[in-house]
Formats: sequence, structure tokens, C-alpha cells
Amino acid sequence: MLNQAVFHPDLTVRADMLGLLCESRKLATPLSEIEYDLLFKLLRVSASAPSADFRQQQFGALTSLAARLVTMATHADRIVSTGRPPVPSQKVRHRERARREQAIARGKAEGKSEEQVLRELGILSQDEMVAQARLDLEQIKRAVHRWLDLAVRGCLYPGAGFAKVAMGLRWLDILTAFFTPGRPAQAPESAMVPFTVQGLSSPSFSRSQQPQQQPPQPSSDAAVSAEEVVTVLTQVLIDDPFDANRASAFALLTSWPLVPEDDSEAASAAQAWANQLLRRALHLVSSTRAQESESGALIIRWLFRKFVVLQDMRLDISVPPNASDKPNDVAFANGLLARIVECRKAAEHNLLNAAQQYPLHGMLTAAQYVASEIDFASSAVQTHAEEWRVWLKSLAQEAMAICQVVLSVLTSASPEGNIPAS
Repeated sequence: MLNQAVFHPDLTVRADMLGLLCESRKLATPLSEIEYDLLFKLLRVSASAPSADFRQQQFGALTSLAARLVTMATHADRIVSTGRPPVPSQKVRHRERARREQAIARGKAEGKSEEQVLRELGILSQDEMVAQARLDLEQIKRAVHRWLDLAVRGCLYPGAGFAKVAMGLRWLDILTAFFTPGRPAQAPESAMVPFTVQGLSSPSFSRSQQPQQQPPQPSSDAAVSAEEVVTVLTQVLIDDPFDANRASAFALLTSWPLVPEDDSEAASAAQAWANQLLRRALHLVSSTRAQESESGALIIRWLFRKFVVLQDMRLDISVPPNASDKPNDVAFANGLLARIVECRKAAEHNLLNAAQQYPLHGMLTAAQYVASEIDFASSAVQTHAEEWRVWLKSLAQEAMAICQVVLSVLTSASPEGNIPAS
């Protein structure tokens, strides 16, 4: 019957089934192997569910499941570390002792030994209890890795539909909130997860920078790596045509731990990777296709926020790279403005050629994003307030100048057929 509910065509039945699997009266109650199999079977067949209501119900149930998994893992790890279960309250101890004594008395009347009765009640010896806790902890770890694999490789592949990509991004949102290494989980105890999920940790950019004959293809048996997740999320930013999915991927990338603290080698590798991605974004913003230029502008926004503002890295957006002594964020903004000036001059010289070779839509969108990321209340921006004022004034002047350049076409009686003479 449970297996039939997993494949039921009515999504309401599937939502009820998911609620039964994810929720429990006691958060520390472990799931059986059958429950794990039913759960992932249900997630797999429901990944493309078109109903927004079902996706919302699933998000709530899986959030409860993640909190339960964290609590179960913390409980099992405490048993493994101390060799005994957590001490319950006095009221619970009295109730459990009375229940145990009644069961033993009943069992002896039926001819059972005390050991048999305790085993029927689920009360194990110390060695058996520790062994069971280790098994539960390993099951939870496998379940989290399986869930991550289903979210990344089962939903965020090229050509996936809107519903499947949206579902994978929501699952990743839950996983990062509860299982990111070094970050307290959003569980009742706000505990650290007692195991490390490599796919949710800081990516190793030094590995991705090594020269290879062919790009590595992830094996279906290998665990999902952090480099694979970050690559997939940036690809969603670039290729996905839906704003909702791109906004979700942008939020995940912004909160992702990219560079470990006090690791200069990792910081250098991350900077090289970011410069490589920046070159691809600059190529996209120069595209005449609106979706590609918008995607490039969104990548530039993320790079500016994550690497330039938060990590204080200098990215080479100027050509040639600018070696000025200005702060990294100001230098980045000035480099973007210089590219806009170059495109505007090309438009003044030959508007038809500039429309094909130097389109301005992506550049102006990227400048708008960069301006929106400036925190004018921060001390770093206040220290260089005059430079930011000059940059904003210059950007506004360039926008007005660009308007004057294209005004002759926009005010034409038939702008769709207007071909500028120069």
C-alpha cells in the first residue's frame, strides 16, 4: 500500500505519504532502511511535479525531515562518544521504569526471561546500543549524500524543465541550511552536524585550475563534490531562462562557503577561478541576445558581491588589468564604467556597427547590479564616499549620453526599419 502511495497520480496522496515519512513525535526516532527507500523513491518520482502547492508542502515536510536527521545524528553521536544515551527528565525516567517493571512482570508470567522482555521493548545492552548508534549515524550520512546527489545530478542537469530545476534548488536550500560544515544547523538544538558533507563544503578551486586534456566527468558512483555543485549553480545562472530559478541559484551561491579562512593558497586559486568566470561573463554581456547579456550581468553581480565586496579580492575587469591603488570594489566599478565608455564611443562613431559589436544592454544592466550592491552605510564605502559619488555621477552622465546617441532611431517614424547612415 505504501509503495502504491508513492506512485499515486494524485499529488495530495503523495504529500500525505511524504508527511508520514518525514514527521515523527520524537525527533530522535531513527528511520528504517525501508523508510529511506520509500522516501527517495517518492522524491525521485515527484521531482517534476508541476503543482506549486505540492512543492510548497514538500518543502515544509523536507525541512522537518532535515531537522529530524540533524537531531538523530546528534543523538547517535552522543551515544557513540559517551557510551550511554542522554539522561531524560525525572518524570520520563519514572514513567519508563514503571513501564519496564510492568513488562518484566508480564513476561515472567508468560515464561519469558528478563533479557527477552527488554529486547522486545527495544532496550539494548551498552555495546549493542553503541553499535546501533554507529549504524544509525552511517545511515543518516548516506541519506544526506543520496539526497544531495538527487538534487544536483537528478534535477540540475542541462535541459531539465522549470519544475525539476526549481525542486532541486529548493532541496539544495534545505541541505545547505542544515548540513553545511562549520555552520550551526537550523534544528531545535542548533547543533553542529557530527559528520562532514564534502559536497556542501568549500570547493577546491586549485583542482579545477589544473590543466587537463578533457574535463572530468563525474562518476555516478562518486559522491557529489563542492566543485560540481558550484559549477552547476553557475550554469543555472547562465542557461536557465526563468528568473525564479536564477534568483534561487544566485542566493545559494551568495551564501556558499567559497574560501576557507587563513588559507592563502585557496584564496589565490579562488581568485584565478573568479577571473576565469569573469571573462566568460564579459563575453556574455557583449552578446546581442537579451537572455545571454542578462545572464552575464547576473554573474558579474555575484562575482562583485561574493569575491570583491565580501572576500576583498581584486578581479581583472579592466583591459589591460588596472594596477591602481584604489580599493578593490572601486577599481572593479571603474573598470566596468570604462567598458561602458568604450561601447558608447563606438556607438557615437557607428551606431549600426556598435549594435552588433558593442551592445550596451548587458553592460548597463551589470552597472545597475553593481550599484545596487553598494552598501552606502558601511564604513568601507563611507571612507571612499567621494570616489563612489564620482562613479555614480559618471555612470548617470554616460547613461544620458547613450540616450542621446540612440534617440535618433527611437524617435524615427518607423524605428524598426531605420538603418543609421553612420
